Amino acid sequence: MNRFALNTDFGKKFWLLWWSSLILKLLLTALVPLAPDEAYYWVWSQKLQLSYYDHPGMIAWLLSPFSSLSSVEGLIRIPILIMGQMTYLIWASVLSEFKIGRHFEWLMIALLTPLLGIGSLAVTPDVPLLFFWSFSFLFFIKALATRDWRFYALLGLSLGLGFCSKYMVVLFVPSIALCLLYSRIWKKVVWPYTLITVFFGLIACLPVILWNYWNEWVSFEFQLKHGFKSNDWSFKIVLEYLGGQLGLILPVFVIDLFTKNKNENQKILFSFAIFPLLFFLYSSFKAFVEGNWPLTAYPAIYLLSLTKASVKRVKIGLVIWTSALFLLFVQIFFEPLDIKKEHIKIFEAYKFSSVVKDFEDYKNSDLEIFASSYQMASVLSLKRPGIVYKLKGLNRVDFFDFQKEAIPSKKQLGVYIQSNHRLPKEVLKTYKVINDRKIDEKYRFVKLEQI
Repeated sequence: MNRFALNTDFGKKFWLLWWSSLILKLLLTALVPLAPDEAYYWVWSQKLQLSYYDHPGMIAWLLSPFSSLSSVEGLIRIPILIMGQMTYLIWASVLSEFKIGRHFEWLMIALLTPLLGIGSLAVTPDVPLLFFWSFSFLFFIKALATRDWRFYALLGLSLGLGFCSKYMVVLFVPSIALCLLYSRIWKKVVWPYTLITVFFGLIACLPVILWNYWNEWVSFEFQLKHGFKSNDWSFKIVLEYLGGQLGLILPVFVIDLFTKNKNENQKILFSFAIFPLLFFLYSSFKAFVEGNWPLTAYPAIYLLSLTKASVKRVKIGLVIWTSALFLLFVQIFFEPLDIKKEHIKIFEAYKFSSVVKDFEDYKNSDLEIFASSYQMASVLSLKRPGIVYKLKGLNRVDFFDFQKEAIPSKKQLGVYIQSNHRLPKEVLKTYKVINDRKIDEKYRFVKLEQI
């Protein structure tokens, strides 16, 4: 048998569920408008670069062929949706490599979990990160099993492309170190071949390295400060992290992280499951940690559970997630609770609905229009032929601050701004306010003229 051929004998139930979930996701993605952060990455795809201030460039590169589909916003998600579905197949191949015949159960778990399931619909760098992390894991275990230099090369390529997706892929390397120490399988490593891994990894991530070199390493600096520096840290952040992860993973699966690992495969899975969780626990003692940051640990956690948990305990987890999804859809379509749509993550686009409505009068105007945040600017950009830029100097530094179009160039301009924000001092040196109109309690439209 060709050692490069992936085993796809996952069972009829697996493939029926895989294709059904793909069709359902395609229907859902066409109906749900892009959230502000998704629109932001779409804007990146309109201005392709080797990398970006906030993240590497993979997400923009993937969206670029579909970036003209903004008339049906959800269709922009197609490449991300396909990549998310392919990630399930990679992990199904891992199950086959480990000779674990519970492919259907693993897919059920993945589809029903918040971040691996419905979360894979969202246009975020997490989806390509998890895709390349998963391939890296598969090539890692194939390299150990076959001692073939080509798998070392593929491991390097997938890690490099993962680095072009999100910098958190670097956690794969210490996860390997923990794995080799804990499972004591370092003798299976062909150490000279690791130089091949490093070589191909550097080649694959060269676009990000070059962009950062030419831009004084600003992206690396931003991410390090974002993850390890906070002016308002409190122990509450640590508790929120622990509680959030317990809720996202579920206690019925977390318990398997604390039971004995009896064989080599369990020790490998445990290493890749525990390291990201512990790393971000450490990070939570320094700054706020988003719930999705340890995402790469989840597939290994659920696979580890399948090697330990009883069928009954797995079913309990599936029932909990099925119930949560059902309640979410009931709230979306029938709104029994007094929760506004914009407070539900997948409907964040509605938070700017009043601004979008007001923008109808200006979207074809020659007036130079700006927004006060990257989210608002990105949502408005979906509503006109050209891009609406965030006014340079407003809010935190982001992609827009590096664009020359973020600086006013015409005699008159209009700015959609949050009610509690002030215009940049640099702008007020050359422009005066001629009209300041309230849109609603949150936003206003300010018109300015060159002095």
